[in-house]
Amino acid sequence: MKKGRPGILLNVICESGLADTVKNIIFTESTSLGIRTFPFRKDTLIRKFETIQTIYGEVTVKRSFYNTKEVSCKPEYEECKRIAAEKEIPLKEVYNNIMAQIVRREEYNSPGSKG
Repeated sequence: MKKGRPGILLNVICESGLADTVKNIIFTESTSLGIRTFPFRKDTLIRKFETIQTIYGEVTVKRSFYNTKEVSCKPEYEECKRIAAEKEIPLKEVYNNIMAQIVRREEYNSPGSKG
């Protein structure tokens, strides 16, 4: 920090209507002498949800699009977590198995595939 002293950098993201409340907390509960504030914008992808049949039954997948092109497809975390708990298997195993199934399905349905 200043003059090479050690310090802590605190970043806070909040709605503009909460800015004064957050400033009050920082100034009264810390040793901070100043706060830099600036507005920013968050761009989000268009998302579509669909239900697919998997080896675990029906699971919701979230498809994300940028400029009409699909850039991501993944199963809903909470559903994978529930399945893992019910089957008493690792969450990672459930997630990876469903992702593998999604990839196989997309390869099968892609243009030029022999399926």
